[in-house]
Amino acid sequence: MTFQNNVAVQLSAGVYYFDTLTLSGSAQLILPASGNVQIYILNASGNSTPLNFTGGSVTNTAADPSKLTFLYNGTNNVSIASISNNAFYGTIYAPNAPVTFSANGAIYGAVISKTINITNGGHLYYDADLANTTSGFQTYQSSPGGATFAITQFSWTPW
Repeated sequence: MTFQNNVAVQLSAGVYYFDTLTLSGSAQLILPASGNVQIYILNASGNSTPLNFTGGSVTNTAADPSKLTFLYNGTNNVSIASISNNAFYGTIYAPNAPVTFSANGAIYGAVISKTINITNGGHLYYDADLANTTSGFQTYQSSPGGATFAITQFSWTPW
């Protein structure tokens, strides 16, 4: 699914399944003030960048990373490139995919990926409250009827 040309899409709390999701041309996903949104990216089409924010944005009015989760179990690229001078509040669970964040804004939440590349002054701030929530990264199915994953530990090492 591609949203572009200043389109604003208001989502309700719930679970969504997209083959791909691209936000461009100042398109916006707007989340509800309450309730959680989980977006599964299936990529049955084999798109090289099935989750791609190149000129669009996501508005999480609650400013709570546990309220929005993107889940992708494939190996193709995830590109978060549209957050210039803004903030993205959410979690990205793409354990097999390289994630690129090429904007000067900030991600507040968590990213689980094969690799992460942050350029152009962007920042990633892990939200420690995600470890104590029933949403965030607890358990996820890779696709409807697919394998279930659970995060059992989390750590990082300073460079």
